[in-house]
Amino acid sequence: MTTPRGFRAYTPIILFLIFLSPATAKYSGGTGEPNDPYQIATAADLIALGEDPNDYDKHFILTADIDLDPNLPAGRIFDKAVIAPATGDPWGEVRGRAFSGVIDGSGHSISHLTIEGATFLGLLGCLKSDGQVKDLRLVDVDIVGSGNFVGGLVGYSCGSITMSYSSGSVTGSSCVGGMIGLNFGGTIAGSCSEASVSGGGDIGGLVGSNSGTYFLDLGSVIQCCSTGVVRGNSCVGGLVGSNGLNGDVSNCYSTAVVSGIWDLGGLVGLNRIQGQVASFSWDGGVTRCYSTGPVAGNGVEWRVGGLIGTNPYGFEDSLWDTETSGQATSAGGTGKITTEMRTAQTFLEVGWDFVDESVNGTQDIWWIAEGLAYPRLHSELDADLPARKAFAPLPIDNSTGVFPSINVRWTHGELTFLHDVYFGDDPQAVANGTPGDSGVYCGRFPAEVATYDPGVLGLEKTYYWRIDEINEADSNSRRKGSVWSFTTIDFIVVSIVDDFESYIPLLLDTWISGFGWDEPEPNHPGNGSGSFVLIADTSIVYAGKQSMPMDYNNVNEPWYSETERTWETPQDWTVDGADTLTLYFRGEPDNGRDPLYVGIEDSVGRMATVVHPDAEALLATEWQKWHIPFADLKAAGVDVAAVKKMVIGVGDRENPQPGGTGRIYIDDIRLTKRMP
Repeated sequence: MTTPRGFRAYTPIILFLIFLSPATAKYSGGTGEPNDPYQIATAADLIALGEDPNDYDKHFILTADIDLDPNLPAGRIFDKAVIAPATGDPWGEVRGRAFSGVIDGSGHSISHLTIEGATFLGLLGCLKSDGQVKDLRLVDVDIVGSGNFVGGLVGYSCGSITMSYSSGSVTGSSCVGGMIGLNFGGTIAGSCSEASVSGGGDIGGLVGSNSGTYFLDLGSVIQCCSTGVVRGNSCVGGLVGSNGLNGDVSNCYSTAVVSGIWDLGGLVGLNRIQGQVASFSWDGGVTRCYSTGPVAGNGVEWRVGGLIGTNPYGFEDSLWDTETSGQATSAGGTGKITTEMRTAQTFLEVGWDFVDESVNGTQDIWWIAEGLAYPRLHSELDADLPARKAFAPLPIDNSTGVFPSINVRWTHGELTFLHDVYFGDDPQAVANGTPGDSGVYCGRFPAEVATYDPGVLGLEKTYYWRIDEINEADSNSRRKGSVWSFTTIDFIVVSIVDDFESYIPLLLDTWISGFGWDEPEPNHPGNGSGSFVLIADTSIVYAGKQSMPMDYNNVNEPWYSETERTWETPQDWTVDGADTLTLYFRGEPDNGRDPLYVGIEDSVGRMATVVHPDAEALLATEWQKWHIPFADLKAAGVDVAAVKKMVIGVGDRENPQPGGTGRIYIDDIRLTKRMP
């Protein structure tokens, strides 16, 4: 048979190309082996990793910073964990492909990770016991979960996380942490979070819940820190929400702001165990840790402590600042004043291992700027963590109601570094400022100075500031700080009418609504309107721990809904120069479009009704501030020096007509004085 012309000429070349053409690369390089990890250099690489469970046991390394900002072309909002989304029994086997490989961040960052989902949320949904994440920074995450196991980095971790960092916002139901939702028998070491964390129960600045396994493997949190804001209902801690059986928290600190209802601590909300476990000798619990952040309960002090909220075992080698925390007691640890907490001897006396001393050990775990700042972890220097920056700003980041004459303060990030201060009302200018920017650069300050006076500020205005740490002897030493903000007041709070913090939790005895009852006490007929007020709400609040929810129904007669509070003794609202009634409210997006009003009645029965000027005010899902000048009440003949009743209503009281239904929230009713 004759071979067709040309076949011999082209076949070798075609075969040569077939055998030598490389396969299409999934990532930016590498083979996934330990000595040649897959290279993650782009958002597309990261997303590709998440979409291929077959690679969940491979090795990866970041070779560049990655920005997942949804406003950028490569960005996106995820509805589940980017890598290893999981489902399963919360305390048993997790179904789905958990990650068991290695991710080496190599000091690079992943910014603006945005997730709106349910459970097992974070960059990784679930990390197996042989999985590892190291030297990775997560910056400005925005993670909102409707369920459990939500963290900035990992939702449910049984593996190893070292020298990593997280910042941003993390929200969920339970087991919610700035970095890890649940650490179950895993290890978290040399890592820090400065995230804002919120949820229901087991809420922590770094870890929501930490515990060992059923086989007595420790769940370890070692040489870690938290500097954010933590809010929840129960088991809320600056570092760890709840530390359970075989949970070990050692050589850690927290400066986080903590608020909630019960089992609240500056470091750990609920510490369940320490010492002996069955017949096993165990050194878990909380050892050689401290906290300094403010801790606030709900007014009735349900197990609230400066360091630990609830703890069945005592220990004395951990400390908290009684002044900055606002808490004189704790379920464990020793309270010290601020000057003592900034003195090395305080910690050396209880066995802490510091740099340049060998009596308490030679690991050099802690160092301190004597007399200037609290102790810091030496691992922060070794890992070059962002937490090495200046931290713990005062006013607290995102504060509102700040008096316009204030000195800002911070805590040193370095032992002897100088401070470059940037301050202004333009967030981008402050974020990008350099010493040459005269508009926002405020100068370089000595190492011993950690305060700056910006002068008298404007009213009801937001300001931004940043502190860079500088070593003049090293041109590469600059530690660029986070951008913090606060908003000044436009009024002075003279007194509180009701902040809804004291109700435990029934409101209906004080704020009467349409709902009436005869048990356990008779003769509570309600006010006959279409409103319903029962108990305080702890999940939607403007400030503090509770707000007042009011359901309204204007579909039926009398076609308006009111809740009212009456004082036995008339109230003089003009004391100390108060000239305005101020309250905060918010609604829900599907509320009926009915008017919102406030009625004030004096001791002789004269009432003034003031209607909110925005016809769609009840649709607002963010808190709204409403100022009602006393002048408006006086114009209607009401004596504000003898107030007998306050009414909050929805509908048209003077001309009732059928309307809609919905729910509003009221918080922080105050008497204020407008600034001149």
